[in-house]
This record gives sequence, C-alpha cells and structure tokens, in this order.
Amino acid sequence: MSPRGDHSEFSGFVRRILRAYSRRCACADPDDLTELLALQGEVDTAITAAVAGLRRSGFSWAEIATAAHTTRQAAQQRWGVKAALTTEPVVLNDTPATPVRTIRVATAAV
Repeated sequence: MSPRGDHSEFSGFVRRILRAYSRRCACADPDDLTELLALQGEVDTAITAAVAGLRRSGFSWAEIATAAHTTRQAAQQRWGVKAALTTEPVVLNDTPATPVRTIRVATAAV
C-alpha cells in the first residue's frame, strides 16, 4: 500500500467502467468507437501527469520505472520531456500534494 493510501478500489472501479463502456460500444454504432479511442489519449495524459507529480515529489526515474515495469531509461524517454512540460500541480482531496521526499542536488565546484 502506498503511504498516501490504497488506490486499488479506485483503480478497480475505473477498470470496471472501461470494460462496461467497451461492451456498450461493441453493441452500438461504429462512431461510438471514436469516443472510446479518445479515452486512450486521456489515459496517456493522466499517466504523464502522475509521472510529473511523482518527479516533483522527489521520486527517481528508477523508482518510477520499477512501478511501470520498465527500465529507467525507457521511462525517462517515454515521459521525461512530457513530464517536465506538465506544470499542473497534483491535487489529492482538493489539497496540493506535498513532497514526501527531498531531492538532493549535487553541485559542482566552479
């Protein structure tokens, strides 16, 4: 469980909604598929925002990669630029997220 809470019930709810929506689209007009496909872009945007929030909270690319079941380099290539461009603050329960870690920055002597 995450220190910020168990999100398994919420993610299970989202999965059930998506599956139900896909069943509705399967029995509807092909134009409805367009709306379902648009959700794919929304999910990608949500993942990018989550990664950006994790980075702002001090999590490393290695930690994010482990959660995404990929390599650090692949995670950074996939979300690095997009996450850096994401400026929206992460909001949980209408309260901006506070960092759970501090980031150590190495400085070079000049």
